[in-house]
Amino acid sequence: MRVRLHIGLPIGLAIAGLLATSNQGHSETPGQPDAQTLNATAAPMVVSYHRSDANDKQNHFQFELIERAMEVTRPEYGGFILRPYGGAPTAKRQAILIGEGKLMNIQWASPGTPIAQAEVIPIRVNILRGLLGLRICLINRADLPRFAQIQSLEDLRQIKIGQGQDWTDTLIYQLNKIPLFESAGLQQLFPILATRRIDCLPLGANEIGVKYAEQQPLHPDMVMEPELLLYYNFPTYLYVSKHHPRLAERVAAGLQIMQTSGEYDRLFWRYFAQQLAPLKLDQRRIICLKSPYLPEAEQCQDQVILPDFTPPPDTPLAPELQAENPATH
Repeated sequence: MRVRLHIGLPIGLAIAGLLATSNQGHSETPGQPDAQTLNATAAPMVVSYHRSDANDKQNHFQFELIERAMEVTRPEYGGFILRPYGGAPTAKRQAILIGEGKLMNIQWASPGTPIAQAEVIPIRVNILRGLLGLRICLINRADLPRFAQIQSLEDLRQIKIGQGQDWTDTLIYQLNKIPLFESAGLQQLFPILATRRIDCLPLGANEIGVKYAEQQPLHPDMVMEPELLLYYNFPTYLYVSKHHPRLAERVAAGLQIMQTSGEYDRLFWRYFAQQLAPLKLDQRRIICLKSPYLPEAEQCQDQVILPDFTPPPDTPLAPELQAENPATH
């Protein structure tokens, strides 16, 4: 038997309970103004997420997804202000801030991360469709023949993988007994790869194209490994501070509207169609890794079949992504 890759609950099912809970106690009383009238005079809702800088291309999809979820709910909930927070570089610090709900009140993360374990309301919609758990190795060009021989988890255990300190998927590699080298952060790992202290820097299918385009001119011997795919179930959800339940309700409602209208699908493909095409995900050898964040019995028991990541015809591209496709070798 073969099993299809789980990419999250349908949006309507995932948020129905959240909306039902949030709407308790919000029934209108005769003679009182309706919700739209009240929201027209209410202060704009502030939305604060982490954004390292204005050129953070890796997360542009998440930025626009949150903005659109707020915009499509403007008639019911009123105005809003986007107020990105540029500090707190570590996930642990971000978790503290989102728990406090002042400098940050919403962020995307995966289950098991410090943010997911903070005082938050999860919106269990897999917004990246599992792409973060589809890992492709950045390697040195000279190692292409070596990686072509990797056929199994046991083979994978013969290489050393680079990870940032406190990255949540570090526990996934440790559970699968894969040698690791941990560094302070992602930017430090590129020169470490170039100097052969690690063999593979695995990045998600949603991020590897952007990072490769940024770093390859600085490290000309770095290539994307063309045949191997590391898979683990690693969904990406939005988490809202428990101090902002109305924001959680609004974002959930916005995602539902976007899913129903087709806007969510259009936005997803606008950002990822060009990035995914050169990766040829459906043609790669898949090595499944077990995750400590999921029940043992549900993992790596059958052949993994990826979703169809073929975009609709004539999908427009996000302007900032209309660069030349990154080469694999």
